[in-house]
Amino acid sequence: MDDEDPLRRPPEADAQEQRQDETVVGPPDTIADAVPEATEADLAEQGVLRPPSDATGLADAVRDDLTPADAVEQNQEIPIPDEDRRD
Repeated sequence: MDDEDPLRRPPEADAQEQRQDETVVGPPDTIADAVPEATEADLAEQGVLRPPSDATGLADAVRDDLTPADAVEQNQEIPIPDEDRRD
């Protein structure tokens, strides 16, 4: 009989994760580092623009032509799909 219980062994994914190099993430770029023709979406994607938060007033964070529903929608985080996952 096997002495090692398969339920107590760490999954192979854990072992693989332990062998990976650590990724160092630096501070976000500043607007001065951004490309001049970058759009607002590009800047947000690069982490240069900060999304509105609970601390800022939504009225100050959006354009004048947007509805309150648009303002709330812009303040929500968008979930990022897991790139390694395949449906």
